[in-house]
Amino acid sequence: MLRRGGSFRNKKSGEVYAEVNNYSDYDDTSRTDINLMGEQYLENNFWIDYQIGKTYIKDENDDNTANLETKKLGLRYTSRKWNSLIAVNLFGLDSNDKTGLYVDTSFNPSDREIINFIYSSEPVYNANVINNYDGGLFSDNYSLRYNYIFNNRESSYIELRKSDFDDDNKRYGWEVGHQYIINNEYDNDDNRSLTRTFTWSRDRYSNQDVVYNSPKLSEFIGADWRWGQELSTNESLYKIFGIGWSRDYPEELVLSPYIGIEYNKTIDSNQYINAGIVYGLHTESWLGEGSWEYDNKQIYVSYYHMW
Repeated sequence: MLRRGGSFRNKKSGEVYAEVNNYSDYDDTSRTDINLMGEQYLENNFWIDYQIGKTYIKDENDDNTANLETKKLGLRYTSRKWNSLIAVNLFGLDSNDKTGLYVDTSFNPSDREIINFIYSSEPVYNANVINNYDGGLFSDNYSLRYNYIFNNRESSYIELRKSDFDDDNKRYGWEVGHQYIINNEYDNDDNRSLTRTFTWSRDRYSNQDVVYNSPKLSEFIGADWRWGQELSTNESLYKIFGIGWSRDYPEELVLSPYIGIEYNKTIDSNQYINAGIVYGLHTESWLGEGSWEYDNKQIYVSYYHMW
């Protein structure tokens, strides 16, 4: 899934970020997230972190829909080497409300290294699960990522992750990634940039006899390229092309290319807007043989304001 843009991090005393994101795929399932997130500085490097949002899930195959409200309140600490958040999520399910702990902490051993750990307790985002399990089905999720910055153009990471579900299902996985800025807007006179990203991930699930997606093995390997063009001093446009191979065992790897476009506009030094669309296809083999069919679509728009 595309990671959306925005690079304002020199916060003054607070910030707010609003987003709408819709994702759908060939299984006739769709998910729409509407979120409002923010931070407000307190004192002594502490921040209040908050979020309110709503998720709409639809499974057209089973003619099933579900809505999930989320509220989060937490405390963040920042310093030169640490950025740590501990928060409580309140999930508004149809039957009742449930809480889940959220922890996100990053440590910088050096200027080139970042170690990030995330723990979350949250429901499985599946319409059948939310409607059929009283209070939803929750999972405890853990991820540990090590990121190394080689220079101002190149970085790489490795991530280990696991999930423990309430129904005793378990997930174990890993992911590696590499990013290289082939050229940026300062390398030439036409204000163009090109960034290449590579990703390889594998996740294994212990139980396949469940109503949500839980393959014995889920795998993805691929790369994408983002061509950037400054349209003006405060506007930029990115063209995205990606090519990947994916599968859910026992299926074989299939070729899954995608294209996208993203628009960014800086309103002033404290505000920006961002919008984009990504459209993917899949084939019948890893060589791209057979028919080319719709795979997935993502549409997103966001607004950021800092004060």
